[in-house]
Amino acid sequence: MAKKPDPKPAAKAAAKPRAARAPAAHPNAIDVSGHPMGEEFLEIVRLWVNPEGAISAFIRPRLKDPALFGRMLAQAARQGARAYAGGGTISEEEALQRIWAGVDGARAPAEAN
Repeated sequence: MAKKPDPKPAAKAAAKPRAARAPAAHPNAIDVSGHPMGEEFLEIVRLWVNPEGAISAFIRPRLKDPALFGRMLAQAARQGARAYAGGGTISEEEALQRIWAGVDGARAPAEAN
């Protein structure tokens, strides 16, 4: 006697855990594939800006102390200044001054802007 086919093969296949797929990369995303980051590293923030200057920030509060987030922002400002200076059109010092001016302007009360 022939064995009857399993009536639920699709259900069994769907129940199998699948490996997570990485989201498709955005064409303007920064390629970090060449940087040594193990699985113990955490992505905390992604920042995007459109041509009109509107900012989108995606933040995962994975840190125990928000002060560490502040230190990360300060370090990012310093690295940003070095990156701007590397373009050759502005010094690192001037770039950092302009970055902090932008931060200060964003921290000002909304009615002053």
